[in-house]
Amino acid sequence: IAALALILISSVTIECEVIGSSMYPTLNSQKSLSNDIVFVNVYDKDFDYLDIVVVKTDTDNIIKRVVGVAGDKIDIVLADGTYKLERNGKIIDESYIEVTSNPTIPNDERNGMFMTYKRFQQLKSSHSELFDDDDKLVVAKDSIFVLGDNRRVSLDSSFYGTFDMPKVVG
Repeated sequence: IAALALILISSVTIECEVIGSSMYPTLNSQKSLSNDIVFVNVYDKDFDYLDIVVVKTDTDNIIKRVVGVAGDKIDIVLADGTYKLERNGKIIDESYIEVTSNPTIPNDERNGMFMTYKRFQQLKSSHSELFDDDDKLVVAKDSIFVLGDNRRVSLDSSFYGTFDMPKVVG
Protein backbone atom coordinates (compact mmCIF):
# COMPACT_ATOMS: atom_id res chain seq x y z
CA ILE A 1 0.00 0.00 0.00
CA ALA A 2 2.83 2.40 0.86
CA ALA A 3 4.57 1.69 -2.47
CA LEU A 4 1.33 2.24 -4.36
CA ALA A 5 0.77 5.51 -2.51
CA LEU A 6 4.30 6.69 -3.37
CA ILE A 7 3.81 5.82 -7.04
CA LEU A 8 0.48 7.64 -7.13
CA ILE A 9 1.87 10.74 -5.39
CA SER A 10 4.97 10.85 -7.59
CA SER A 11 2.88 10.64 -10.77
CA VAL A 12 0.65 13.56 -9.74
CA THR A 13 3.19 15.86 -8.08
CA ILE A 14 6.66 17.25 -8.61
CA GLU A 15 9.02 18.39 -5.90
CA CYS A 16 10.32 21.98 -5.98
CA GLU A 17 12.91 23.50 -3.70
CA VAL A 18 12.33 27.08 -2.55
CA ILE A 19 15.32 29.20 -3.51
CA GLY A 20 15.36 32.90 -2.69
CA SER A 21 13.29 35.03 -0.36
CA SER A 22 10.45 36.21 -2.60
CA MET A 23 7.84 34.12 -0.75
CA TYR A 24 9.13 34.84 2.76
CA PRO A 25 7.62 34.53 5.39
CA THR A 26 5.25 31.90 3.91
CA LEU A 27 8.00 29.82 2.32
CA ASN A 28 11.51 29.96 3.68
CA SER A 29 14.93 29.61 2.16
CA GLN A 30 16.94 31.95 4.35
CA LYS A 31 16.43 31.42 8.04
CA SER A 32 16.59 27.63 8.26
CA LEU A 33 19.30 25.06 7.78
CA SER A 34 17.63 23.80 4.63
CA ASN A 35 15.30 25.29 2.04
CA ASP A 36 11.59 24.52 2.15
CA ILE A 37 10.39 21.89 -0.30
CA VAL A 38 6.95 22.11 -1.92
CA PHE A 39 5.06 19.40 -3.74
CA VAL A 40 3.23 20.73 -6.77
CA ASN A 41 0.12 19.07 -8.19
CA VAL A 42 0.76 19.29 -11.93
CA TYR A 43 -2.78 18.27 -12.89
CA ASP A 44 -4.74 20.82 -10.85
CA LYS A 45 -5.16 23.92 -13.01
CA ASP A 46 -8.25 25.29 -11.23
CA PHE A 47 -6.68 28.17 -9.31
CA ASP A 48 -8.26 30.54 -6.84
CA TYR A 49 -7.07 33.61 -4.96
CA LEU A 50 -4.27 32.94 -2.46
CA ASP A 51 -3.25 29.61 -4.05
CA ILE A 52 0.52 29.19 -4.30
CA VAL A 53 1.65 28.10 -7.76
CA VAL A 54 4.79 27.40 -9.74
CA VAL A 55 5.06 29.20 -13.08
CA LYS A 56 7.66 29.11 -15.85
CA THR A 57 9.57 32.20 -16.93
CA ASP A 58 12.02 32.23 -19.82
CA THR A 59 14.86 31.35 -17.46
CA ASP A 60 13.42 29.62 -14.39
CA ASN A 61 10.44 28.29 -12.47
CA ILE A 62 9.15 30.67 -9.80
CA ILE A 63 6.82 30.13 -6.84
CA LYS A 64 4.20 32.85 -6.28
CA ARG A 65 0.70 33.52 -4.92
CA VAL A 66 -2.35 33.91 -7.18
CA VAL A 67 -3.91 37.35 -6.67
CA GLY A 68 -5.73 37.72 -9.98
CA VAL A 69 -7.63 35.37 -12.30
CA ALA A 70 -9.21 35.81 -15.74
CA GLY A 71 -11.37 38.94 -15.96
CA ASP A 72 -9.91 40.66 -12.89
CA LYS A 73 -8.74 44.27 -13.04
CA ILE A 74 -5.56 44.77 -11.01
CA ASP A 75 -3.94 47.99 -9.78
CA ILE A 76 -1.45 49.10 -7.14
CA VAL A 77 -2.78 52.16 -5.31
CA LEU A 78 -1.78 54.44 -2.45
CA ALA A 79 -4.34 54.01 0.35
CA ASP A 80 -4.02 54.99 4.01
CA GLY A 81 -0.39 55.99 3.53
CA THR A 82 0.84 52.72 1.97
CA TYR A 83 0.71 51.09 -1.44
CA LYS A 84 -1.81 48.26 -1.64
CA LEU A 85 -3.17 45.75 -4.09
CA GLU A 86 -6.52 46.64 -5.62
CA ARG A 87 -8.56 43.98 -7.41
CA ASN A 88 -11.78 44.91 -9.20
CA GLY A 89 -11.91 48.25 -7.41
CA LYS A 90 -11.47 46.83 -3.88
CA ILE A 91 -8.39 46.98 -1.66
CA ILE A 92 -7.25 43.45 -0.79
CA ASP A 93 -6.21 42.62 2.78
CA GLU A 94 -2.91 40.78 2.47
CA SER A 95 -1.95 39.81 6.00
CA TYR A 96 0.48 37.19 4.66
CA ILE A 97 2.96 39.61 3.04
CA GLU A 98 6.31 40.46 4.60
CA VAL A 99 6.23 43.76 6.50
CA THR A 100 9.33 45.26 8.07
CA SER A 101 9.31 47.25 11.29
CA ASN A 102 12.63 48.90 10.42
CA PRO A 103 12.17 52.57 11.44
CA THR A 104 14.60 53.75 8.74
CA ILE A 105 12.19 52.59 6.01
CA PRO A 106 9.31 55.02 5.30
CA ASN A 107 5.81 53.81 6.20
CA ASP A 108 4.69 53.64 2.56
CA GLU A 109 7.52 51.20 1.79
CA ARG A 110 7.32 48.84 4.81
CA ASN A 111 5.08 46.25 3.15
CA GLY A 112 7.27 46.16 0.04
CA MET A 113 4.43 47.31 -2.19
CA PHE A 114 6.31 50.46 -3.19
CA MET A 115 8.75 48.28 -5.15
CA THR A 116 5.81 46.36 -6.63
CA TYR A 117 4.24 49.70 -7.57
CA LYS A 118 7.45 50.80 -9.33
CA ARG A 119 7.70 47.52 -11.28
CA PHE A 120 3.97 47.77 -12.13
CA GLN A 121 4.49 51.29 -13.54
CA GLN A 122 7.36 50.01 -15.70
CA LEU A 123 5.12 47.17 -16.89
CA LYS A 124 2.51 49.76 -17.96
CA SER A 125 5.15 51.47 -20.09
CA SER A 126 6.54 48.31 -21.67
CA HIS A 127 3.30 46.29 -22.06
CA SER A 128 0.49 48.81 -22.40
CA GLU A 129 -1.61 46.17 -24.20
CA LEU A 130 -2.22 44.50 -20.80
CA PHE A 131 -3.95 47.63 -19.45
CA ASP A 132 -7.38 49.15 -20.08
CA ASP A 133 -8.22 52.83 -20.62
CA ASP A 134 -8.31 53.36 -16.82
CA ASP A 135 -4.71 52.06 -16.49
CA LYS A 136 -5.86 48.89 -14.74
CA LEU A 137 -4.21 45.61 -15.72
CA VAL A 138 -6.84 43.23 -17.11
CA VAL A 139 -6.12 39.54 -16.56
CA ALA A 140 -6.87 37.85 -19.88
CA LYS A 141 -8.82 34.63 -20.35
CA ASP A 142 -6.73 31.57 -19.43
CA SER A 143 -4.20 33.71 -17.53
CA ILE A 144 -3.33 34.49 -13.91
CA PHE A 145 -1.65 37.36 -12.07
CA VAL A 146 0.75 36.32 -9.30
CA LEU A 147 2.78 38.16 -6.66
CA GLY A 148 5.40 37.04 -4.16
CA ASP A 149 4.77 37.52 -0.43
CA ASN A 150 8.03 39.44 0.05
CA ARG A 151 7.16 42.29 -2.30
CA ARG A 152 10.45 44.15 -1.85
CA VAL A 153 12.40 41.48 -3.75
CA SER A 154 9.84 39.47 -5.73
CA LEU A 155 10.01 39.38 -9.52
CA ASP A 156 6.47 38.36 -10.34
CA SER A 157 3.55 39.53 -12.49
CA SER A 158 4.35 43.14 -11.59
CA PHE A 159 7.55 42.52 -13.58
CA TYR A 160 6.64 39.82 -16.14
CA GLY A 161 2.94 40.55 -16.63
CA THR A 162 0.27 37.89 -16.52
CA PHE A 163 1.09 34.22 -17.05
CA ASP A 164 -0.80 32.14 -19.62
CA MET A 165 -2.04 28.81 -18.26
CA PRO A 166 0.46 26.71 -20.29
CA LYS A 167 3.22 28.43 -18.29
CA VAL A 168 1.68 27.32 -14.99
CA VAL A 169 3.39 24.15 -13.77
CA GLY A 170 0.83 23.52 -11.04
